[in-house]
Amino acid sequence: MKAKQQKIRGWGNYPVIKSQVYRPESLKQLQAIGKNTKKILAFGNNMSYGDASLSEETIDMKRLNKVLEFDKEKGICKAEAGILLSEILQIIIPYGWFVHVTPGTKFVTIGGCVASNIHGKNHHKYGNFSNCVKSFDIILASGELVHCTKEKNRDLFEATCGGMGLTGIIYSVEIELKKIESPFIEVTYTKCKNIDEVFKELEEKDKTHEYTVAWIDCLAKGNKLGRGIVMSGNHVKEKQPLKVHSKKRINIPFNFPNIMLNKWSVKLLNALYYAMHKSTRKRVHYDKFFYPLDNLHNWNRMYGKRGFIQYQFVLPIEVSEKNIKQILKIIRGYGRASFLSVLKKFKNDDRLLSFTKEGYTLALDIPLDKKTRQMAKELDEIIINNKGRIYLTKDSLMDAETFKKLYPQIDEWKAIKKKYDPETKFVSLEAKRVGLI
Repeated sequence: MKAKQQKIRGWGNYPVIKSQVYRPESLKQLQAIGKNTKKILAFGNNMSYGDASLSEETIDMKRLNKVLEFDKEKGICKAEAGILLSEILQIIIPYGWFVHVTPGTKFVTIGGCVASNIHGKNHHKYGNFSNCVKSFDIILASGELVHCTKEKNRDLFEATCGGMGLTGIIYSVEIELKKIESPFIEVTYTKCKNIDEVFKELEEKDKTHEYTVAWIDCLAKGNKLGRGIVMSGNHVKEKQPLKVHSKKRINIPFNFPNIMLNKWSVKLLNALYYAMHKSTRKRVHYDKFFYPLDNLHNWNRMYGKRGFIQYQFVLPIEVSEKNIKQILKIIRGYGRASFLSVLKKFKNDDRLLSFTKEGYTLALDIPLDKKTRQMAKELDEIIINNKGRIYLTKDSLMDAETFKKLYPQIDEWKAIKKKYDPETKFVSLEAKRVGLI
């Protein structure tokens, strides 16, 4: 089939490139593309922030979005890789099932969930998405369809989970689901005066709640440094009508002027957001708890045409508090405005390219300019010196030298890629930038 040239970009609107895009509608077409192209990359809904899903030739997987099998009794779902998580939820929730791990948006594909080995608000309890993956089928550079489980073709399974789509084209994924009785989450909101209180509250709530996360005011200073709202939740254990999320969304139709989100406007937004919250407890629909921004279609346009980055890192527990305080002070010093600043705790994960390790992770959405690049370099040094990691799915700026220091198992991963992709067919801009290929 023929490709069509178009501009593609990640969620951060940086970079923007021209790519030859294929849109297969069947497994046969997908295998033919995989076999007959020289350099290629499959992408889902382009929700990774930077250049992780960008390449000069790409495969748009969204037309391969069928549920292939759904065992309503055992809670096993197998679907083509291009199906959105939102579409899966529409199907499984009425039967009393939910996904074990979900990111902060439901508009990601299940193939992307595997490629990024995504994490959610319950990582401290359950771990990464790969823990619920029973199997997947992947197309190799030869066009061969290979079935992978934690036992069969284990090396390819491990390298593909978190492998950023660079080991092959994921065609289908089989996952185990979580039983639920209600679509609601019992949420405790705790208002914290500073970062010390936030850490203390997260530590306590992690013991009793499946889901915990904190919003941080990264522009507060003095004894208010890192003030925030800790949100902790558990599934409601009462039988209730299993109402799914609404498909209605408010659209942001154009890019905001670059000047809109600056230090002063975000400082005001942060102050208002903090002021409007109080310590309380209430039941909320899963859509509001897990996906608060999904109702704003194209919310990334609020950052303007120049785009933005998400800088997400994890630091080991023993050095997290000290260094996150230092990082917040650096952010204030640069005047970098981040309204979406999210802190949560991870447990360890030892997969080859897994971002998660035992410690605390902070994610920051920041408008892109020269100061942002300079600040990122300074933060990189802190992450390197304290044996942390930077998330590939969110990254836009990391260089190869930094990446190698943060991911010591890279050579082992490269050996597996070489075994299954000897001619380096599967490539991305990010893979070139950080030295994955």
